[in-house]
Amino acid sequence: MSNFKLKATHAPVKAYYETLERFGRGENSTTRETCGGPSRRCWRSAPGRSSGWWCPSTRLHVEYEKQEEYPLELTETGKLDWRVEKMALSKDKTQLKYNEFLTLSGIPAEAYEYRPGNRSALEWVVDQYRVSADARSGIVNDPNREDDPEYIVRLVGQVVTVSVETVRLVWELAGLGIEQA
Repeated sequence: MSNFKLKATHAPVKAYYETLERFGRGENSTTRETCGGPSRRCWRSAPGRSSGWWCPSTRLHVEYEKQEEYPLELTETGKLDWRVEKMALSKDKTQLKYNEFLTLSGIPAEAYEYRPGNRSALEWVVDQYRVSADARSGIVNDPNREDDPEYIVRLVGQVVTVSVETVRLVWELAGLGIEQA
């Protein structure tokens, strides 16, 4: 444990306090004071939480499975099967080949602008939600759900919604004139 104590004059700490003053502390501030509009940008904390604000981006990401599905076009070829082995994106990334019987079309370019790491959230889902087996142990990882066979298609639609809405919120924030550090 370090004996070094941060003071309010240190640059990162000073910036933090300035941000608190600028956007409100949450406990004694109203939504209008903190966010510049009545319940447009932030909400009080969720029930059971002591204090703080939930912003739309937080609510989008924490409750991603409760989001509406983005209206993607489902193209069926042959007998529909919800089971996925390995998904693949088209070269222009507007279509997702779910399996040999189902293709999802109409993926907007904004869905790829939200990149939580080195790739978009949709690209992560496409990579991770596939049947795979560990070579050493032989354990099979199967993301398909017997009790909810349409889960992965619904998840893809929800991830597209979260990505598009996050990009929209970022562009909305860019219009507020907030200076970047």
